[in-house]
Amino acid sequence: LSADFGAIGVKLNAFQMIDAFALLVIAGDSQFALDLLGMAQMSFPLDESAVSPLAFIDLAMEAVIDPSAGYFKLAAQLTTQSYIFDKECHITGGMAFYMWYGGENAGDFALTLGGYSPRFNVPAHYPQAPRLGLNWQVYEHLQIRGGAYFAFCPHALMAGGDISAEFHEGDAYASFDFYLDILINWKPFHYDIYTGIDVKAGYGIFGPYEFHLDLHIWGPEFSGTLTIDVPLHSFTIGFGAASPQQPQPIDYSEFKKSFLPSDDKICTVTVNKGLVKQIPQSDETLIVVNPKTLCLKTHSLIPSKAATIGGTPQTLDNPNTSFGIAPMDLCSTNLDSSLKITVTREG
Repeated sequence: LSADFGAIGVKLNAFQMIDAFALLVIAGDSQFALDLLGMAQMSFPLDESAVSPLAFIDLAMEAVIDPSAGYFKLAAQLTTQSYIFDKECHITGGMAFYMWYGGENAGDFALTLGGYSPRFNVPAHYPQAPRLGLNWQVYEHLQIRGGAYFAFCPHALMAGGDISAEFHEGDAYASFDFYLDILINWKPFHYDIYTGIDVKAGYGIFGPYEFHLDLHIWGPEFSGTLTIDVPLHSFTIGFGAASPQQPQPIDYSEFKKSFLPSDDKICTVTVNKGLVKQIPQSDETLIVVNPKTLCLKTHSLIPSKAATIGGTPQTLDNPNTSFGIAPMDLCSTNLDSSLKITVTREG
């Protein structure tokens, strides 16, 4: 512990199942921040006389709270010691939860277990997490591998994964592959789902015999295609729309209703300096100010690409104008957003 730094270590055992150690680091020099570093281990079942636990989880964790930057970040990752069912059945991967309550990303959040859909355009400030994975050499002739992910953010939900098994002994061989990818967007509402199965088997010169199924579903409207490949034949069945449709952009009224607060909170004016007192009235509050030191501050939840005061265009200091409104299909080149300030006097 010092004037601008402190650390606290805690070791705990929960339910005689979870052993954990956490180190809390407090930085308070120029910018206050909290960092929590920890390791946790869980073994199941609890009976130490068991030949081998059914599962052993070894997890490394980090949590950060930075009020000055306006974010909370939590990340965790499985170590190479983790396994389920058998010590040869290794599990890997990580998770992360980020939440922003200040700065340019205020109001955004992202939760991911094992990453994101390969068809999701991940924002640059979102956390990355390695795929949840499983690799199990059951015995010398059989291996099972798999992966999975789940992610949730304000405008989308996604989940999916894959699993495969390979068997080979003597002249006999077989394999199985399954995959699933689900991506759902809220505004505008749109869903896109891919799933499929591959099966292959053979014995010596007989084979391989293969079966393949692919299902693609999208909407709205509910549509899709089913493709089936069997020996000597392949066919596709379609239903609904002939091809995937791009989601229809929403208009501003729906965007405003879904993502913005009431009008009086979108653009505000406050007294930054010079406030003397406030006098409550029946229908409003009168504000008395010192005209010599008066300074008004404007704030808008909608970022601006241009500013005008009293009809005179203003020069913005290093403006960031490369933004649009994706749900409305407005990119940075076709979105105009201007903050206009007009001062008037009654009478």
